[in-house]
Parts: sequence; structure tokens; C-alpha cells
Amino acid sequence: MKTKLNLGKILVLVLVLILLALICRDFWLKNQVSESGKIIVVKFIKKEELPKTTNFYFSYYLNDSLIVTSNSGINCSVFNSENETKIIASLKLNAYYFAKHISKYPKIIIVNPKVRITNVDLIKKSGFSIEE
Repeated sequence: MKTKLNLGKILVLVLVLILLALICRDFWLKNQVSESGKIIVVKFIKKEELPKTTNFYFSYYLNDSLIVTSNSGINCSVFNSENETKIIASLKLNAYYFAKHISKYPKIIIVNPKVRITNVDLIKKSGFSIEE
């Protein structure tokens, strides 16, 4: 009887450690992208509002292939400041923004929603056509 109790405690401990490792990995990856990421141009293509979260989809070109990701570093949360909430709400669909990424993890980007890109040459140089 006592062994089952100990196994249960060990299982809970292992699950908690796995969860903590995943959270730490997420913070570490986003820190890597922020510090050593390459600046790219991304296009805001979709906002998906779900009951408990909102996903922001961005696309960009990497090695002539289009990558679409919702892992953009933009989060709608009750913990956001009023200024952050205004910036997130001001995102325009089909608008272009600067972001950072590292090639090792192409689906993880950090978007800067404060600066919208309107320079047509810069947009075309990033692989987008104006008709997109």
C-alpha cells in the first residue's frame, strides 16, 4: 500500500518537472530569438479569437518558401497593460511588420507590433508581392 502512494508522488513530481521544463524551454527559445534573431518582414494574415485565447497568424518567406505561424510572441492577456492592449488592438490585417527569428526554429518569431512597414521596396525584397 505504501509503495503505491510513493509511486503516485513520484509520478506527480515527474509530471511537474516535465511541465516546468517545457515552460523554461519556451522562455529560453523566445529569449534566444529576441537576443540573436535576424530581423525579417512579416505579414499579419489572420486573427483567430477563441473562447480563452486569441491567435495571431503571421506569414513570411524563408529560403523562398512561405512560412505561416501563430507563435508570434503576441499574447492577449488580462496581465497586459493598457498600452499593450491598444497596440495589439491596432494590428491591421494584411499589414507588414518587423519581426525577429532564428533559422533553427522557423516557426517561432517575435513580432514588433509597434512599427508597421509601408516601404514597398522593403516588402518586395522580403519575398512578398504587393498583390498578396
